[in-house]
Amino acid sequence: MNEDEKPTLRLDRAYRCTTCDAVYLFPHEKEEHCRDTDHKEFIEILL
Repeated sequence: MNEDEKPTLRLDRAYRCTTCDAVYLFPHEKEEHCRDTDHKEFIEILL
């Protein structure tokens, strides 16, 4: 894996589910939550 292929960790924002208030730092966690539940609305929080 090249250096350019590594996912970038962004700790300046988080994603909060508007349905259950779960908070995720990583977009892939947010996407998994959407797949596992019927919760689709998130707001972006700047940290």
